Amino acid sequence: MTNILEIFLLVSMLITLIKFMFTASKWEKVLAYSSFSSKAVLLMLVFAFISDQLFLLDVIIIFLILNVWGIVIISIFLERKGDIK
Repeated sequence: MTNILEIFLLVSMLITLIKFMFTASKWEKVLAYSSFSSKAVLLMLVFAFISDQLFLLDVIIIFLILNVWGIVIISIFLERKGDIK
């Protein structure tokens, strides 16, 4: 069952990566990046539970916090059209 979940997550990540590479809008690139990183976190969670290495949950939480802050910072930067004030 978990192998099927991993395959679906990897296929979904591949589709999101293709969308990221071939989209023209900056906002769609931010959305695709956010979606890709969320799916990467899900894949890491599946791996952590399958391998019974629960210490990886701390790493995953830090990765999620950095991801959210990165999306917020990029969104603010794009909203200001590149002006750093």
